[in-house]
Amino acid sequence: VPVAGFQCSLDGAAFATCTSPTTLTTLTVGNHAFRVRAVENTGTPDATPASYTWTVTPPDTERPRVTNSVGPVGKLTFARNGALVINARCDERCTMIAKATLIAPNPVRRGSQRAFTLRSKTVDSAAGATSRLRLALSARQLRIVRNSLRAGKKVRVTVTVIGTDASGNASNALRTLVLTKKNL
Repeated sequence: VPVAGFQCSLDGAAFATCTSPTTLTTLTVGNHAFRVRAVENTGTPDATPASYTWTVTPPDTERPRVTNSVGPVGKLTFARNGALVINARCDERCTMIAKATLIAPNPVRRGSQRAFTLRSKTVDSAAGATSRLRLALSARQLRIVRNSLRAGKKVRVTVTVIGTDASGNASNALRTLVLTKKNL
């Protein structure tokens, strides 16, 4: 039997003519039921409409809580291979990335300094799990930092870990540390 059109019903309302596809907008938070039935050329509606039920939940607007701590910044972690390791946690499942700015004073020119921006790879983190984010310096950057430290200068490192949950809510944790000659 040829189909002439469709009729739809949302949340128990009377069936009304609709098109395929149908887009539902401005649904309220809560349970919903949608029914659709075919209508024959004779005007007779199908006695067994198809149905679908679902729940609209309020949007997640709460930002995740992110914490970070800098792993051991010693000879093995920083000075030898040029990596700064950040241990970070998010209270819910999120993606995390670490960004850092290093400020290394020039050991020769007074008042002159070099700034480097580092970025880790993005990692997926389970709720409450500790993730290790690695910030690597290039050989050139590491050489500049080492020269500053050897000259007795202090290198300031500002680390920000950004956690973003599945709803796109983001939060960050900031930590600043100072590297000295003992980190060589």
